[in-house]
Amino acid sequence: MKTLKPETTTNYRLLDSGGGKKLDQIGPNIIIRPDSNCVWNRRQDDINWQKAQAVFSKNKQGTMAWQTQKSFKEQWFFTYQLPAIKSAEKPPTITCQLRLSTSKNIGIYPEQAANWAWMVNIIQSVRYSPHVLNLFGH
Repeated sequence: MKTLKPETTTNYRLLDSGGGKKLDQIGPNIIIRPDSNCVWNRRQDDINWQKAQAVFSKNKQGTMAWQTQKSFKEQWFFTYQLPAIKSAEKPPTITCQLRLSTSKNIGIYPEQAANWAWMVNIIQSVRYSPHVLNLFGH
């Protein structure tokens, strides 16, 4: 299986995953979110996971919610530079303001960045203006 890595973002890193969770760094914030696809064991020590500033987990009432540290920056941004577009003078940039939602989501799926680049390259490779339907959404 080929692993696709976003090459034009410096503010997203998957730090670790496993045990049903992901440890992401997005901009200045480190967050932990549940992910049922992460069925393997974590690679990082607990001390690295304890650096998280926001964790989506069960609260005292037994419902899933974000638990944040004082160091967590509530409004933060994800920036991604798309591959160069033939008609543009400089590569376009996507900037998204992120927020914690009542679900585990933050407003964007940064792990999809490699797919955005792939889509731009495919669209540019054809000699017509294709119609694109994004079936990945909520």
